[in-house]
Amino acid sequence: MKDIDIYFTDSGSIFSRIIKWRLKTDFSHVMAVVPLERMGIARVYQASHGSVNTIELRNFLMKSKVIKKISIKVEIEKFKKLIYFLEMQTGKDYSEMGAIASTFKLLRDMGLASNGEEKFFCSEYIASALEYAGIFDFKRALDYVDPKTFLKEIESRGFDA
Repeated sequence: MKDIDIYFTDSGSIFSRIIKWRLKTDFSHVMAVVPLERMGIARVYQASHGSVNTIELRNFLMKSKVIKKISIKVEIEKFKKLIYFLEMQTGKDYSEMGAIASTFKLLRDMGLASNGEEKFFCSEYIASALEYAGIFDFKRALDYVDPKTFLKEIESRGFDA
């Protein structure tokens, strides 16, 4: 088994404050943190700052606050699939419209910003990776899995901080 951590964070930016206000949460961002044991570091996988990207955890934490952390034990084969998906999406565009649309029911109902795997926002990216690896089935269109919905889905399956 391998560990993957899901972090729920807040950067304090204007965009972050809008998401928190719309969702009525104290966090606005979802990311996956994977320890790289051989290197002694932890890697963040996220959709933020214009693209799907990866950064060392210690660098990320200089600018953002962790609100909640959930650890998930994953079978080795599922872990490999998860990392494969996360890596293959790196460099794709960030979906600002998707992030905003995910917080407005009317925009979701209109199908705005539904763009499959061409662009991602944070919770959509991590939900897509977990679903691709066979770890979770969110049973909904992933284009509209906002950070609050993501947390509810994870907690409803018995995972908690």
